[in-house]
Amino acid sequence: MSVLIWLFIGLGLLVLELFVPSFGILGIAGVLAIIAGVTKLALMQQDPQMVTWIIVGTVGGLLVLGGLFAYLSWRLGFWKKWILRDEIRRTDGYVAPLSQQQWIGHTGTTLTALRPAGVIDIAGQRLDVVTRGEFIPEKTTVVVLDNEGVRLIVKQQETAS
Repeated sequence: MSVLIWLFIGLGLLVLELFVPSFGILGIAGVLAIIAGVTKLALMQQDPQMVTWIIVGTVGGLLVLGGLFAYLSWRLGFWKKWILRDEIRRTDGYVAPLSQQQWIGHTGTTLTALRPAGVIDIAGQRLDVVTRGEFIPEKTTVVVLDNEGVRLIVKQQETAS
């Protein structure tokens, strides 16, 4: 009776592995429970040759089933929905954004309110910018402080009193 309990526990853990994100822990525990059940079944037998064949058959069967599952799931496209296969190529029109270092130190006027992101105008060029968290109203003079990746960081220009 305890042999069946081990086998059902192992099978249950393997099924649970499909639905619970356990990073393989439940699957490994399920395989170990099945091996424990089969080993217990083999030890209950009196014939040593039968014990060997039960253990070899179980391990071989698990390896064949695992390989068959991997092969069929790959052939049937089960993993295709989990793997990103798209490529971004220059020949397809994808171009990396250019550096905007040349705008550092320039002043411009906000075309939209910056909350903290918005649009400014520098010499007729519309640029997307962000502040460091502050709100800057529309039609305010700003200065470009920094370029972080593709973002231009601006702050409100201080007026001389």
